[in-house]
Amino acid sequence: MYVRCISGGILIRDKTLIELIDFGLQVIIDYLTYLHWHIQRRVLQPIQLNFDKDNYEIDETTDNYNLSDYEHRCPRHRYTIRIIERNPLLIYIEQFLTPNEIQHIIELTEPILRPSTFYDDDDRIEPLQVVKYTPEQQFKAHYDWFSQTDLTKNGGQRISTFFTYLQANCTLGETEFLDIPFNLLLHERFCDILICDRKSLESGIRFRPIVGNSVFWFNVDEQGTVDYLTYHAGRPPGENGHKIGLNTWTHEDIFTPS
Repeated sequence: MYVRCISGGILIRDKTLIELIDFGLQVIIDYLTYLHWHIQRRVLQPIQLNFDKDNYEIDETTDNYNLSDYEHRCPRHRYTIRIIERNPLLIYIEQFLTPNEIQHIIELTEPILRPSTFYDDDDRIEPLQVVKYTPEQQFKAHYDWFSQTDLTKNGGQRISTFFTYLQANCTLGETEFLDIPFNLLLHERFCDILICDRKSLESGIRFRPIVGNSVFWFNVDEQGTVDYLTYHAGRPPGENGHKIGLNTWTHEDIFTPS
């Protein structure tokens, strides 16, 4: 290994050292993120996690646009992003879709509302998939990345996933990441979007189905290796409930619909 200066900066020729520096920076970022939250919530606005009553406030989607606005330009969405996990990278996007966009998607698929697909113009995106869950239906734990080599011949591996909630007339219907355990210290600040109850301490993190919001994650790491921590399930909506979701999968290469 050797180190030399270039234009006032430092060039490091050791990959291991760079990886250690990257890891150290991630630890610092995580610590500062938690410290910032701790000051805001525990010092400025103290709260108590209540396992007996689900009383967390949930922001509803408020922005909306006329579909005619899309003829000439894409309206600027006022979405917000929250980083839930860094390994794997798991991001929550609030107000990802507007009510009119949701209604338009549902109308396109409603005549056959079973696992149905429609197309996006991006050649690295798989045809979008709309799925409906009735009271007892669920999507059992699975990975979105392909384990069979022949499935990667068209477009390569699935790089990332967006799962967006289009309808959620239910008390349950959460999306659970079974191998990412709920950590009270790290995840309490997300109880408006995560299920926080007595079961949480013994289960993976569970996202509430909030209409218009989306969960995003990478299915592979920076080296392109599949990530086993992305093991997830779509839980049933519960009695008299239903849920409609939108799957969006991106690929590493051009994907050709069959």
